[in-house]
Amino acid sequence: MAAMPDAAQSQYIRFLLDFLDDQTAGRNRGEFGWIHGDTTAGEGAVERMRTRTPDLYRFMQVQRNTWWAQTIERLLTAGGTHFIGIGQMHLLGPDGIPAQLRSVKSPS
Repeated sequence: MAAMPDAAQSQYIRFLLDFLDDQTAGRNRGEFGWIHGDTTAGEGAVERMRTRTPDLYRFMQVQRNTWWAQTIERLLTAGGTHFIGIGQMHLLGPDGIPAQLRSVKSPS
């Protein structure tokens, strides 16, 4: 995270504090719904990041997910077996890794 721009670092702290406030207020119900295929809470978190902390969203969801998609595409092209662990929020939304992978062109 040290490479994250200052504005995004500040927004990350805000994002985490908002999460803790929501937890205290009981608004994080369904946070683990992804275990059963319900991504509603994660989708809400991605949308909240996009609207409330745009610098953080740009860094975490656009730039980072683009890098991951390119890395995954290179690994798939190279063949072999690979394991990548990715958090739920990186998989959701219009800038999630699956959407990024659809836009990455395989080398010819």
